[in-house]
Amino acid sequence: MIRRPPRSTPKPSSAASDVYKRQAYIPITYIFIKIISIISFSLLMRGFVLVGSYYKNYLVELMAFVMIIMHIIFEISEIVSINFENSLVEFIMISKAVTFGGSMIFFGVGLLRLKSHLGNLPKITGILEIITGICFATVFLSFFGLIFLTPLELLELLLLYKVATKIQLN
Repeated sequence: MIRRPPRSTPKPSSAASDVYKRQAYIPITYIFIKIISIISFSLLMRGFVLVGSYYKNYLVELMAFVMIIMHIIFEISEIVSINFENSLVEFIMISKAVTFGGSMIFFGVGLLRLKSHLGNLPKITGILEIITGICFATVFLSFFGLIFLTPLELLELLLLYKVATKIQLN
């Protein structure tokens, strides 16, 4: 007959262990990525605040500033809501899509007004901005908005570059 060691009875978890399990878990990498996102988006939009100011296009200036503030608020809310229910996260994402979509439409209209100063690039960028904004504002077309977002960002960078070179030449 083979002897086995006695089975230990499962111990209930201690109170300290329960408190530890309930602590909020926020991965530091996620926070770091969100901070990088806030900084890079703010710098991009700060360029459009300056463009709007330089060309006296107050719609571009105002909407770029509003989009900076909205981006900071939504990124912080995403960090805070990481441990909450999925329904809250979904609400934040839908709110972000609708508000950014609406502001992108107005921002696109402002970019269209830059056509007289900068040629066709603001027209193309403005039209794509409006289309992308409509996709995000409707929520159910957000997937297409994400597809349009990459070429839109590249066009925005080209537009900022064009303005910078034009200002340097003057």
